[in-house]
Amino acid sequence: MTLWGLKTEASFDVWSIEHLIMGISVGCFSSWLAVKIIGNEEVSDNLKQKISFILTLMIAYMWETLETLSGNRTGRPNG
Repeated sequence: MTLWGLKTEASFDVWSIEHLIMGISVGCFSSWLAVKIIGNEEVSDNLKQKISFILTLMIAYMWETLETLSGNRTGRPNG
């Protein structure tokens, strides 16, 4: 098995990189949103991390739901 190539033959493909970058983006957005939700409250970093993690899971779940509902599992526009 090769390291980079087609999805059926390799460990990593274009979608692997896209998922990594999207995960970093959603994680950063969730961290920012968690701070905005909490506001000026004095809370522990642990609580901020938990809120950020929950937000990340919610966004990922919503994304997958939208993909499933649209019937678009390839990432290409319909039609």
